[in-house]
Amino acid sequence: MDAHLRSLEPALCMQAGVEVDTNASTVATLSEAAKCVSKGGKRAAAGVKVTLGNISYVFKGRVGEGAHAEVYEAELASKAQTSNDEDIGAYAVKVQESRYAKWEFVIARRLRERLPAEASAAVNWAQPTALHLLGGQSSDGDDATMGALVMPFGEHGTLQDVLNSYLRDGKQMHETLVMYYAVEMLRLVEWIHGAGIVHADLKPDNLLLRNGGEDWCDWAAHRPGSWTQKGLALIDFGRAIDLTMYPEEAAFVGDAGAEAFRCIEMMNGKPW
Repeated sequence: MDAHLRSLEPALCMQAGVEVDTNASTVATLSEAAKCVSKGGKRAAAGVKVTLGNISYVFKGRVGEGAHAEVYEAELASKAQTSNDEDIGAYAVKVQESRYAKWEFVIARRLRERLPAEASAAVNWAQPTALHLLGGQSSDGDDATMGALVMPFGEHGTLQDVLNSYLRDGKQMHETLVMYYAVEMLRLVEWIHGAGIVHADLKPDNLLLRNGGEDWCDWAAHRPGSWTQKGLALIDFGRAIDLTMYPEEAAFVGDAGAEAFRCIEMMNGKPW
């Protein structure tokens, strides 16, 4: 992956939306931003101001944390001066190791180029629009240690959040709704596979809910009214595989390691 990223033409640092910041204080400020969430997990009354490139954000809270990344809810500093503490930020800023941030940004660009128009709303809506490479000394960002991806904030949460809300109430999601989200998930997978991309980390945590539009009407296969703005959006392409980089007959080996996410080929020790 690293060799491929270095071989990109034009170089990644020259592509639109990519900025390299060699100022060590930016990394320190991002580290300070981790304190904007209380021990109880609530959003802080006063966020932390972070400048990425020439745009200043206020981090309102940490909304996600995994083995390799942290995700912050943020809004423009100019708006933060006039909003209250309960307002939802318009952006998500994902901070992770630079190589994974670079790769996720590249995959997002390739999806925009390859996907049909009908897939754009569901797939491209939540993808990063800016990449900031931090913690290095080189102007090309090759030695950057940290990457910050800026993307729209999913105010309705993830599919995992919805499932957890049912569990807390001792209930189960209605079968009709389960079928709807299952179909939406299969559509997403079909689209990205058609674009030559394998997500490789598909799970409820990586599926944002889309609930836009007010033009409600009965659902139909052609998705009338606001239905094109509703459904699911797939995020976190940091482990994605671009099949166009391999021979057409290529197969992969390896095991996800998490029992719930292992495909049948992994369980049987076969290529996938």
